[in-house]
Amino acid sequence: MDILIACLKMKKYLFLPFAIVCLATGAAAGTSAGTSVGATVGATANPATSTDDSITKIAPLREIVNINRDWKFFSNTETDSDGATTVNLPHTWNHDALGGNKNYFRGIGNYMKEIEIPYRWQGRRVFIRCHGANSIANIMVNGKHAGEHRGGYTAFALEITERLRFGEKNHLWIMVNNSPQTDLLPTAGDQNSYGGLFRDVELIVTGAEAVVPTDKGSEGIYIKQRDITRERAEAEATVKIGGTGDANLTALLTVISAEGDTVARREARVRLHGRAISTVTIPFSVDKPRLWNGMADPYLYRIGIELRKGDATCDRIFTTTGFRWVSVEPGGAFVLNGEPYPVRGVVVTQDRSMVGTAITRGQVREDIELIREMGANAVRVLGVSHHPEFYDLCDSYGLLVWNDFPLVGAAHLTDKAFFDTESFRRNGEQQAGEIMARLYNHPSVVIWGLFSNPSTCAATTLRIMCAALTSPPNAKTPRGSRRLRATRTAK
Repeated sequence: MDILIACLKMKKYLFLPFAIVCLATGAAAGTSAGTSVGATVGATANPATSTDDSITKIAPLREIVNINRDWKFFSNTETDSDGATTVNLPHTWNHDALGGNKNYFRGIGNYMKEIEIPYRWQGRRVFIRCHGANSIANIMVNGKHAGEHRGGYTAFALEITERLRFGEKNHLWIMVNNSPQTDLLPTAGDQNSYGGLFRDVELIVTGAEAVVPTDKGSEGIYIKQRDITRERAEAEATVKIGGTGDANLTALLTVISAEGDTVARREARVRLHGRAISTVTIPFSVDKPRLWNGMADPYLYRIGIELRKGDATCDRIFTTTGFRWVSVEPGGAFVLNGEPYPVRGVVVTQDRSMVGTAITRGQVREDIELIREMGANAVRVLGVSHHPEFYDLCDSYGLLVWNDFPLVGAAHLTDKAFFDTESFRRNGEQQAGEIMARLYNHPSVVIWGLFSNPSTCAATTLRIMCAALTSPPNAKTPRGSRRLRATRTAK
């Protein structure tokens, strides 16, 4: 594994002062109460308005229902829900943390919502996906526990089909807890831990056999770049597929250029066993690919996966990626597609004045435009993962991304950053896997930041985090890169 210390510079100032990092080598890259969600089928979501309840048809066989509107919210400081207020997502209850107040509320917040589930969904599979719930989320459906997620800045999805009543009103309850935990990253640092459902929440509706949205919060498709040159791109797609019983399927892969031309087709057979998730790997190649070349030419391809059962199509889903290769030379020069690529970067945090981390897509776009106006061509996402829209825009504009893991040292040398326990290490490995899975196909993500402020780094914990990078579907050493010894930069 390539571990290196990068100090990328903007003029004479250090771009990223103190972190242990690793090259990213594998990424190619509601309705109100009583209203039926079925009434909005076929509507198109407005990407700039995250508070709209709507369904975006990804394909005729798959639907995504945004349920951001009209949640009832109350904290556990109240004795009951009678005083609940109506909120739209994204939402944080920590407006008391704005303005530098250090004594902000850290505890439990409750989000409740009534949704009428259409009867026509009977026989289909329904998942709920949260893109950000800080930092522990427990989901109840009609009074039954559906699952828990520990980690505030990564997406997660749960299947809730068996807990739904089709053709009736259903009660959703998401309990979010941002109280300090000794075994949940980040446990240190100087950023506020804003509590709430601060990103989109949605329902995903699929057929019985589908590419699963439950694999570490990703879309279930991972594009691994095996060998990329200007003459040929050799890659493979790893696809996670689930069903409700035994079945024989065919997975068809299509690579589509930005101009709409099909440049590659492949297929593979896959056998499903009960409700277990099956994995299929489909190798493919593209002759004379147009490379993703940073801000000069951030060219992207669409890759589609279609599942067929006999002559019938079960599911269809797309991901976006770009072909490129990166390396860092021993002298510190960053190399993109075999050419030196001078880096001018800035550090990005997630919180924003007046809203904390509950930012909208429009506000993310504003931040990206400011970064481009400054003349930067790279960003470091500090401490945790950013909004999904942020990475899509970095792909489209050609901005390089250094993305941190939430393993953060203490802000002061006399402070204890974490307790090196087994549960802490498990959570670190879990969150590292989720971050990489979610960002795996983004060509803009070129460096993983393993540890921020590593003066308090425990060697055993760092080894656990590093080991996570070599676990499937994570990447291996890129073509043309060199293995570097892990060290630390001077302050």
